Amino acid sequence: MAFKTVPHWNVVYAFMVEALACLQAVIFPNELSFRRMVFEGDSLTVIMRVSASISDNFVISPVIHDIREVAKELESVVFNFIHREGNNDAHTLAREGKGHHLPIF
Repeated sequence: MAFKTVPHWNVVYAFMVEALACLQAVIFPNELSFRRMVFEGDSLTVIMRVSASISDNFVISPVIHDIREVAKELESVVFNFIHREGNNDAHTLAREGKGHHLPIF
């Protein structure tokens, strides 16, 4: 198990923050030479859009497309929705990483 925080500035939409976090989560296993990953997130919108096979014109669609493309490089990727209460560690890491200007591993 590993973690990484990546700062993003000037992101207006909460959905975009969640989508960017998902994109970073899919990129991260490749950086560590992992071949499989399970992503657990509390944004049902992001999980549903990544899991769906259709595209739309929603503001996060370009990021969803990138997530799908990067995920193709892995042997196995599972996207699971979990309630916010079950995602406390991710929120703690986000608060911790908020004060940094560079990614933290």
